[in-house]
Amino acid sequence: MGTTESSARIWTSGWAPGAGVDATFSYHAHDEHGWHCAEDPELEYRDADLGRATSGKVGARFVRVAPDAERRHGEWQAHDLDFELLYVQSGSLTIETEDGQQTLGAGDSCWMPPLHRHRISDYSPDFEGVELASPARFERVVGRGAKLPARAAELDPQRRPVYTFERPESYAIGAGLRDYLVYRDFGTRALTDDRVQLHIIRVSGQQGEATGWHYHTMSQWFLVLGGHAEMELEGQPKRRVGPGDVVCVGSGPSTRHNVGAWSDDWATMEMCLPAEYDTIPAEAPDETPDA
Repeated sequence: MGTTESSARIWTSGWAPGAGVDATFSYHAHDEHGWHCAEDPELEYRDADLGRATSGKVGARFVRVAPDAERRHGEWQAHDLDFELLYVQSGSLTIETEDGQQTLGAGDSCWMPPLHRHRISDYSPDFEGVELASPARFERVVGRGAKLPARAAELDPQRRPVYTFERPESYAIGAGLRDYLVYRDFGTRALTDDRVQLHIIRVSGQQGEATGWHYHTMSQWFLVLGGHAEMELEGQPKRRVGPGDVVCVGSGPSTRHNVGAWSDDWATMEMCLPAEYDTIPAEAPDETPDA
């Protein structure tokens, strides 16, 4: 993965470097909400409830090719936001910028700098992915020659996209909170001045049985990419989560939780807000509501 100057200190949302986001609990099952066309009629989108859970500070939505799509490229555009990442879940797409183009396959990702002109120049019929952004709602400047907002002049003129790729060597054992899991880092910590830590977590050969009851001083969001696990959260019914399910958990001692009984193919994308946080072991709640 390459590096880039992020201009991360210039954030329109007022989100300070190293600061967290107040989030409420949200559980979004893989089959919740319908698909709809939005700004690009060739693509369909499905909301993942993160914007509601964070009062619009951070958003997440799924994206796929519309069933009746005919063309295979999007319009040139630039997004007036602070944070944007696209992760490819299946199929492929090619992202074109004024600096060149990059084709991404399943498991690859693109970090697009704010107000950087780009377009999707091609995508396969089976393309699906997930988009993360801050704020959850933002303006788009459409057209290769369209005038950008004044704040574009304050951003680093050398800003470039950052790509990561799904490779076995991208994963490291114990490169996160648990020394029995393997982690693949997206490099967002440096890109966001410690506002966001984003990584993929997979089970290793020396897996533990469960995380144990604990809570964090950060809010966390995760998307299940594969396998299944049992999740217990204070005040919530025990849930078996699987591919496509999304969970958001806030910070503090009232958000005690435990994740365990995971399958050998368990994999999840986790976003920590902020990147620097503490994890505090906790006693299990007296009771867990029935599902």
